Parts: sequence; C-alpha cells; structure tokens
Amino acid sequence: MRISRDLRLIPTGSGESNEVSNDARTDEGNDRQSIETPMSHPEEASQHQGTHSYLRCCPHPHAITFAPPAFYASERDLANVQKPPSAIAGSKSKSYLGYNRICQALRHIAGVVYAAMREAKLKPKEIQLSIMAGKIYISSNFHADKILEALSRSQRPEFKPSWKVGDSKNGERAKRYQRHLQRNFLQGSGGLDRLRNKMHGEIMREEFPKVEWQLSKDEIALQADASLTTIYNVIQDAAGKNRLYKDIIAVHQEDYGEIIDNVPADISVARHAEQNIASLFASSKDFYYHSSLEWLRIKGNMSIIVPFSGRYVPCGVCHAIEREAEKDGGIFSAGDKQFVLQRSGRRAGMLYHDEIQVLAPEMLHCNPSMALIRAENLIERLLSGTNDEAKNTDPGLICEPYATDSDSCDDV
Repeated sequence: MRISRDLRLIPTGSGESNEVSNDARTDEGNDRQSIETPMSHPEEASQHQGTHSYLRCCPHPHAITFAPPAFYASERDLANVQKPPSAIAGSKSKSYLGYNRICQALRHIAGVVYAAMREAKLKPKEIQLSIMAGKIYISSNFHADKILEALSRSQRPEFKPSWKVGDSKNGERAKRYQRHLQRNFLQGSGGLDRLRNKMHGEIMREEFPKVEWQLSKDEIALQADASLTTIYNVIQDAAGKNRLYKDIIAVHQEDYGEIIDNVPADISVARHAEQNIASLFASSKDFYYHSSLEWLRIKGNMSIIVPFSGRYVPCGVCHAIEREAEKDGGIFSAGDKQFVLQRSGRRAGMLYHDEIQVLAPEMLHCNPSMALIRAENLIERLLSGTNDEAKNTDPGLICEPYATDSDSCDDV
C-alpha cells in the first residue's frame, strides 16, 4: 500500500486558493501592515512517500492494521498511565506576557473559529495555529476545509458565539475572544499599537530571555512584532468584504480512515491539528527557514521562534512528540539553530482512548528511517507508561484541566 505523507493545502473560495506555488504573491492593496509575506511555498514534489506498516501498537478486539505510525489505546490500557482529570491539582491563573501575547492571540482565533464551526454543525474537535514566515497556518482534527470560511464568519459584526444549553462557560469564553480580536485588530490602529507597545515593554523587562532560543531581547521583540503584524493582516482580511486569504493557510490531512484498514465505526481516526502543521514545516524545513529569514529581513542566521496555540494544551501524545522533536535531529532541535517551538506553557493534556491517532514522524528526524524508529519507540513508551513527558505532572487549571489557559488571564 502506497502511503502519501504530504499535506494538502485547501482551496479557499472561488478564484483564490492557498495552493503550493512558485509564483510570488502580489499585494492587492488591502489594509495591510508593512511586513510582507515571503516568496512562495515549496513544491509538492518535496513530499516523501513510503509503505510503512506499523501493526497494532496494543491488543484490540478488532484486526486493525495501521499503515502510518499511529497510537491506539483502550480506556483500560490508559488507567495506569495517566491521572483522571478529577485528580489533577488546580493552579493559579497566569498572564500571557511578552512573546506569549502572540500565543494568546492565536488562542483567541482558535476559540472563535471553533465556535463558528460548531454553529455550522461541524465538530472539528480541536483548532491549532502557528506562524511561519509571515503566514498563519491553521488546522483542525476534522473539517479543515471549512476553517477559513468559519474564520471569516467569526469576524462579522452579526456573529454571536453560542453554545449548547448547559455549557455557557465556553460560549462566554468565545464571546470574550471575539471582543479581544475586534479591539486589538479591527478598531483602528490604536488597539494594535497599545498591544504592540505592551508586548515590547514586557519582552525588554524580562530578566532572563529563554537560553535555548539563543536570541537577544531585541531579536525576540523583532520576531514578536512581525508575528503580531501577521495576525493583524489575517484578521483585517477575514473581516473584509473581498477576502483574499493571502496570509493564512488551512492545512488539511490525509483521510486516514481510507488508508487504515478494518477500523470499527465507533473509533475515530485522525492526526491532530498541531501535527498536521508541524509535519508541513518539517517536510521542507530549509525552505521555511530561509523564507523566515527573508520575511524578517535578516542577513545571516537567527533561530526562528515558532509559536503554537489552540483551544487546549496539546494532548499527551502531541505533547510527547513535540518534546521528542526538540531533541537532536528533530525540527525544533536547539542544536540546529533554526526553529524553536514556543507554547505559553508546558503542560501535557490527556491521552485519548479508543481513538487512532496518526503521528507525524517527519517531525522527529530528517532521516525517514530514523524518524520512524523514534515514532515507534515513542508509542511503546506511551503505552507502557514510561514516557514521563506525556504524564500530567504539572498542575492543571482551576476551571478546566486541559484548557490552554484559565478564564481570568485574558486581559490585554
């Protein structure tokens, strides 16, 4: 069986699409900030294909055959591997400061997009975003082809986030996210300037910049400012009448339900949203690195901060693969001095049972054989409970253990 490991880029509307192209993108003259997008996107020829057959990573009553490396566990398998949500200690709320204000804005986008998709009777399950080389990359576990439409709908004045009866907390949270996005990115330049100045001041006041980033405070501020401009451009475009989607790309995944055999109807199959995005970056790492330097107008080399954020912290598997990707050979290895992953926190989410979660081994090493070995070893450690990086050792949040952050820290 021939398995394609590439990611499809979803067309977004009639006449315009976010396709892989070597053609430089031109500015259509809409209300955009001065930082421009980089050259082009890599050709699909850069994809790598294989015939991997990782078979049944744990016992299961059905004869499931996994083609790509995948994680599956029953509820009983996970009973001794992770704590239940009710057993996780609560923590005090924290503020998004400095560069983490970029992660906060991405979280706000994830929240309103999710609300708009749920209003359309879709169940994306999770939304994750990142910024690379002047563009936002956004993905979901399911229905990624509807994301950009949902983003535009969420920025219309008449859109009122709503939630099912009995779940007012999520509805109020989405309304608050909508207000933050409007205030910071749609009500003139005052909101953007206020946010930019506050973020810049916080970065400069930080006593110790992250050592692993190997960046000065000025370099961190430069990248934060450029990322904030990208977010501004995307929200401005999404709220406009003639949407171009020039600075945002919806990343779609393979339909793994079609290439993984004998899957029972009550078991979902997906690769999670953050891995969809990171897989794309890993597939053309050098391209994205040099595009980022061009975007930032950097002559020479500099570590590039890659923010990730969504409605929730990464699940146990995604958290573990992100930590593995920071080791030598991985896409976020500090030793490579190319990309450094930034989330607002390091908490692991839960390991989900009765779900086939396809992994993105290309994140783990540039050599496909080594990447596959690392992915298979990671799966075994997760199932045996010996992967400490996937355990819930950090305190969760008072309001919701696996939310990206608490209700009380959304101030700007």
